[in-house]
Amino acid sequence: MLGIWLISSVVGFTVHYENVNRNPSVIRSMPYLPSIHVRTSSQSAQSWMNYRTSASAIFLSPSPSSPTPSDSDNDDTIPQPPEVKVGTALPSNDTMAINSVGKAISSHTTSSNLPPQYDLESASRAVLAIDPSTIEIVPLSLSSDSPPSSSLEGETPLDFVDMFRGSANYIANHRNTVVVYHIPGELIDDDFFPELMDDIALTWLLGMKPVIVAGCRKQIDEKMRKRSEQRRRRLQGDSDNEKGDQMQAKDGDNEAGRRRHYGLRVTDYEDLRVVKEEAGYVRFELERQLGRALRMHRQPSKQPKSSYSSTQQQQQHQQQQLSSTTRRSSSPPDNDRPIMQTTQGDGNIISGNFYSAQPYGVIDGIDFMYTGFPRRIETEKIRQAAFGSNDVVLLTNLGASPSGEVYNVDSENLASRVAGAMGASKLIYFTGGGRDVVFRQKIGFKPVQNLRVSDAKALLHYNGVRIDPKRGFATMVAGSSPSPKYREPDSAVTEALFKVGYSLAALEAGVRRAHIIAPENGALLQELYTRDGSGTLISRDLYDGIRQGNIHDVAGIFDLIEPLVKAGTLVPRPRTVLESDVESYFVYTRDELIVACAQLKLFDAWKKEEEEDNAAADGGGGYAEIGCMVVSREYRSQGRGDAMLGCLERLSLLNGCRTVFVLSTQTMEWFVERGFKEVGVESLPPLRREVYNYERRSKIYMKKIMSERDLDTAELWWNR
Repeated sequence: MLGIWLISSVVGFTVHYENVNRNPSVIRSMPYLPSIHVRTSSQSAQSWMNYRTSASAIFLSPSPSSPTPSDSDNDDTIPQPPEVKVGTALPSNDTMAINSVGKAISSHTTSSNLPPQYDLESASRAVLAIDPSTIEIVPLSLSSDSPPSSSLEGETPLDFVDMFRGSANYIANHRNTVVVYHIPGELIDDDFFPELMDDIALTWLLGMKPVIVAGCRKQIDEKMRKRSEQRRRRLQGDSDNEKGDQMQAKDGDNEAGRRRHYGLRVTDYEDLRVVKEEAGYVRFELERQLGRALRMHRQPSKQPKSSYSSTQQQQQHQQQQLSSTTRRSSSPPDNDRPIMQTTQGDGNIISGNFYSAQPYGVIDGIDFMYTGFPRRIETEKIRQAAFGSNDVVLLTNLGASPSGEVYNVDSENLASRVAGAMGASKLIYFTGGGRDVVFRQKIGFKPVQNLRVSDAKALLHYNGVRIDPKRGFATMVAGSSPSPKYREPDSAVTEALFKVGYSLAALEAGVRRAHIIAPENGALLQELYTRDGSGTLISRDLYDGIRQGNIHDVAGIFDLIEPLVKAGTLVPRPRTVLESDVESYFVYTRDELIVACAQLKLFDAWKKEEEEDNAAADGGGGYAEIGCMVVSREYRSQGRGDAMLGCLERLSLLNGCRTVFVLSTQTMEWFVERGFKEVGVESLPPLRREVYNYERRSKIYMKKIMSERDLDTAELWWNR
């Protein structure tokens, strides 16, 4: 038997030629799709090989116009079976030839003027080539008849463009910032855990510096539960004697009283062995999935040589010594300008002794044994790994003391301490798999997207939750919770409240923002890179010190605005006018000294709910005017003006005013930088338009506010 194996990169067929007694030849075609069996006759295998020089013979049979190959002893021609389309599944006994394929290839190769002798690669290139006669160039207006389709149902290309443009500010703001993720053990075995690791790797690719703290409470609880059941089974056989009863009673006391105190697990030597096993399991599972995700986004570690001059290289070397977070990137040979960028290395996962722990000791007569809390965070080592090597740092709940002992550390408390010590931009807690919760208002069920520190503290006080930020104790006062579901120590609601408490501790230690997110598919990316977000944001009280004015503030306001009135920047406001309008003023105080002030006037703020909903759809609603905004010269460029503007914008939104406007003659650029756009007098509300001063000719600037998330986004740029 003679077998000839031909491969085509175009159709994906594998062709076998079998010679049976040098009479009818069998060519078996086995594609990757349903197979097509074709049987054709030929004089011999040699006659078929001779005919192989024809373009149409690459696949199966000659074209009708081609001469028939023959031997010296036989003049029989090869019959032409019916034409068949490629990809059509036929019974294996049907006799035919796929002549259309041969014709197509023959036409391509003929138009390409290829030599008679060519290989399969040349034929493939010819088949893949686009006939230039089939391409036309038309004006864009004529191409609307066939708009490009999207790969996602119901999504247009403009949807992606708008989304990507809207994420640009978040990407730029989060770049080169430290983010601490807390991964609870419940997520490790969930189906969506690989997708979560993909999202974390994507934040690393976009320039964030992730530090991951992994917990294993679920795994430890399950292991200890199984161990307790096995222990009870062993004691069950001795339950009839007195010794067995005593051992069961002792074991029950240990399980009921020793396991937790102040919300923490009491870890003895046997428990510590279980903790080590489960912490190792969680660590390697996380490294496995995150390592896979990082490899998808890695950049080449070796950079091509650049053509920088020695002087430029020396300057860059000095810059590298000043900042470990930048390095020289490669550039094309025709570009001699040095480019500084964030280090993009291989993105390895680094874990080790990045913190030390110490034991709790004996508290209230309870010996915590091998349960401890963070003693020192090695911030410089973490920073060097994150910024210097562009690695992802991984910490577990096992911390070693300088004496060599190992302690079980609460992972939520560890994440809070690490974020505070690192001065992280964000601390992100994920709720446990299958125990996801959402913060919402009882009336209307509207999700609570953001909480200020004062709001979060009030929420914890209302539910009787107390957090010791130093040692990490999280407790709930007995009987203080208004709902029974809040009193369960292991409930998802209680864990969410504890996460709020640890978030507050981190914010007080210097973290800018904390997030509590349900780990749904894509929730992390939506929370970080979109306006609406997906979880609950907890932020510091950036408006601390701002309050409504009263009659005692008139003198301070007058002294603050008088220099600008004399300079012609502000309209004169006599003391009598200030006294009558003082309740519309807001003041920013420091040590009882007024350092900034502004006035807020509302127009058409109260509408019917249906009208307000319709107005919200097009960015309408009520109008609010911010005027007489002044910051003391000694306190400028410190964020006081941004804080005052943000506070008044939030007050406007709470009163149904989604359109904020200002009138200015000299300071308009400051407002333009913060999203205001110039409009005409006709855009003012009717009542304000009637009293507009056409002689002063102040310019009008407006800003649309759709939700509090817009204002949260603006706060990200206060430090820029």
